[in-house]
Amino acid sequence: MPTGNLTNRQLRRARRLVVTEGALGALNGQLTAGILLVKLATEMGAGAPEIAILQAVPQFVSALQISSSWILTRTDDCRRLALSLMFLNRLVWMTIGLSTLFLLRPGMQGPVWALILANGVAALSGQMALVAWYTWVADLAPVQFWGRFLGRKNMIALVFSTPVGLCAGVFADWWFNTMPKGDLRGIGAMAVLGASLGITGVLVLSRVPLVRVAHARKNMPFAEALGAALRDTSFRRLALTRCWIMFFVQVAAPMWQFYALKLLGVPLLVMKIWENISSLSNAGGNRLCGRLADHYGYRPVAILFCVGMGTIPVWWIFAGPGAWRVDLGFWTLMVPCYWIAVLSSLVGSFSWSGVNLCASNLALKLARREHRATYVALFQAAFGITGGCGALIGGWLVSVAKSGLKPEEFALAFKVVFLLSALGRWAAMVGLASVREPGAARVGQLAGRLARDPLGARLTGEWRSPGPEQELEPAARPEDKSATPPRG
Repeated sequence: MPTGNLTNRQLRRARRLVVTEGALGALNGQLTAGILLVKLATEMGAGAPEIAILQAVPQFVSALQISSSWILTRTDDCRRLALSLMFLNRLVWMTIGLSTLFLLRPGMQGPVWALILANGVAALSGQMALVAWYTWVADLAPVQFWGRFLGRKNMIALVFSTPVGLCAGVFADWWFNTMPKGDLRGIGAMAVLGASLGITGVLVLSRVPLVRVAHARKNMPFAEALGAALRDTSFRRLALTRCWIMFFVQVAAPMWQFYALKLLGVPLLVMKIWENISSLSNAGGNRLCGRLADHYGYRPVAILFCVGMGTIPVWWIFAGPGAWRVDLGFWTLMVPCYWIAVLSSLVGSFSWSGVNLCASNLALKLARREHRATYVALFQAAFGITGGCGALIGGWLVSVAKSGLKPEEFALAFKVVFLLSALGRWAAMVGLASVREPGAARVGQLAGRLARDPLGARLTGEWRSPGPEQELEPAARPEDKSATPPRG
């Protein structure tokens, strides 16, 4: 495989392979993680505290991904490190699937803590791989194209995984309604299939070469790179704001899944429908926000879309038992009241994609090339710790509040946590506004443009200042220096 400078044609092919792997990785996630993992844990006997810990452990172990940055300062082989850790991640899910398929039997005491441990190992390998992956893939496109390239990757991944997620929900509901209680082999079979698709994605990604940038400086020693990141005022503000966001996201998110499954009795199929509506909304948000960020900068997009992101737990507050009666004359339709939560998947997830995409890409943009691995690792590790704390505190708040309530009032404990989450998310706009991004437009300019052109259909190819990374674009061969926009 070539490791020297690549032509534009080779770079486009490499970007297409990255997008393909993203789709296969998303299929792996639909069949292993998310609501299916929570359902598996609850079927094993997990309660609200165990669910909170299940969601918190991956957040806490992500703090260890800073070791990935340390390794990269020693080897500078981000490609090999990313592939190895991604394979380990898929191998853990394969082990969980095979164990559920062949070892667990109806009536057995479910090994909840073994599942929590395995989920932590999978999360750690995945997060460490992410640091090396970003360092590797960032060289496949110049900085002014990152928004569209990574936004397109996320959009395609979500679109392909959506129907698979729906089928997984239908199958899981059928399985639990048909098979004896405690028979978890159906979930195990889906996990094995998902892990197989994930391993295939790693094989696809292994065909992407490592770009050698002409005149690139070698990675700095780890301590110096870490010091450079901590001295960067804008990066510190961005990282602290992302920590704040993740704390208030994780305060409520695990509790919503438990609340919906246990207190509202939402069928697993409905949960998967919401999850996939959220995926489609994310896909549209990634596409639009990637284009907007390339023209107006990451900071204004993140601030503006933070408004909608804060509404996610608001819709959860309004979800409840009972049903709305809709009289159609010839037919009376009974709509469960919990369906109002679908608005969190539509409006909230569309906005969340903009905040998530822009915050991650801005961390990359603020870093010089030799600092990227450390910036990304520090950024991911910091908000992982606060996210874990948020999940644990959310579970603790619900447990404390429930102790003073009657059983029929338990829903109030969850709704207080949801309200706290909404207020915290909106407050993050203050922190995002304090970040300085070279060449970014003002929030008012972006808002005015969206008022005139909500879908961004009339965005042109005129770029704003790409910032300090301009000189670090992937170098083409001398005979192929054309600055062709990426199509892959």
